[in-house]
Amino acid sequence: MSGPHVKDFDPHWRIRFFHILQEVRPVCKTRNHFDLSGAGAGPPRRFGDCIIDPPPGRHWAFGQEGIDELRQAGRIIFSGGGRPRLRTNVEDLPGVAVRDVWTDIEPINAAAADRLGYQTQKPEALLDRIILMPTAAVAPR
Repeated sequence: MSGPHVKDFDPHWRIRFFHILQEVRPVCKTRNHFDLSGAGAGPPRRFGDCIIDPPPGRHWAFGQEGIDELRQAGRIIFSGGGRPRLRTNVEDLPGVAVRDVWTDIEPINAAAADRLGYQTQKPEALLDRIILMPTAAVAPR
């Protein structure tokens, strides 16, 4: 495979996890806010007027320049406990990785209009995905 194959998020998932955005809840209460630290100790960084140490045994995932750019873009918010978090918009996420069980492609049933009568006929969307798997982008149907 040439890279991760993704499909778009399920619309119900979008509604459940990303319908409450910054305008409604400015504090980190939704699942679109992610930790800004990585494994391994590192130096403190400036977040506006505050210099904040990373959590014990961790480092900030961005250098000072990256943190400043994210703050300018409104992508860093603070949790109720004052920890910086990365705000991610659902539009910025690539989608969901396609796994080995594909439940998003409906089978052809006996009453389907595109049924041709072959005993092992497969849905066109399944054939499209199989053919496109070696390419970098898989377009979901």
